Amino acid sequence: MRATEPATHSSATRFLRERCLVLGWTRNAWGRRRGRARGAGLASTAMETRAEIMAWRRAQRVRLQEERRALTRDERAQKTARIAALLERHVPELAGASVGFYWPFKGELDLRDFAISLHAAGARLSLPVVVEKAAPLEFWHWAPGTRLARGDWGIPVPAERVLEHPTALIVPLLGFDEAGYRLGYGGGYYDRTLAALEPRPFTVGVGLELGRLESIHPFEHDIPLDAVVTERGVVRYDAERRAVAAAHDPSAAEHPAPDGERPAD
Repeated sequence: MRATEPATHSSATRFLRERCLVLGWTRNAWGRRRGRARGAGLASTAMETRAEIMAWRRAQRVRLQEERRALTRDERAQKTARIAALLERHVPELAGASVGFYWPFKGELDLRDFAISLHAAGARLSLPVVVEKAAPLEFWHWAPGTRLARGDWGIPVPAERVLEHPTALIVPLLGFDEAGYRLGYGGGYYDRTLAALEPRPFTVGVGLELGRLESIHPFEHDIPLDAVVTERGVVRYDAERRAVAAAHDPSAAEHPAPDGERPAD
């Protein structure tokens, strides 16, 4: 998928980058090559230090939360329904699986009804629980009617610790980029969790198209998602972080699919 080049790129840089992509270089390989030349590693070539990238991420979080809060109730409901339908039709990994989902927080998409439909069809559900600061999350069993308690940041969690080992995770997105990296709230809990889980579950990020970024400027510890679903459609990624398949929702006429996406057969 093509994206608009940052204003800081020169014409020569844009030409060289496009030639590399024609020759088959992946976005990450390009980033590593330029990073070695400029000492930026996997980070953006426009921002040289970790501190600059962290400051940029903080600014993006503020902006994206403000834009998400600005949606009307009807807009949010329409986008949520569209994303739930796309998950049902195009993410078969969730059907009958052990699925970790989330309780909505700070304006996140409310997919609890979709999770309940998965449960009705035979899936086991669990919610993430912070059991220790700066440590991996645990996933505790949840079903309709489960007694809840107040967890970190006031987010409801199951009152009883019944551990689950999810085979698939529905992960909320504040922002995301073209390689499937997620921008969250900065706590790093999902990255720690995915690094610790064995076998690693299938991960699908769910969020709004307004959160799309060219890059979050990933660090070595950032772990990308297997797929991303927005109201615009579904994108999956291969091991080289290239979008290899996508399903565009034809009902989302106001959100045309970006270059490189194709409707599912």
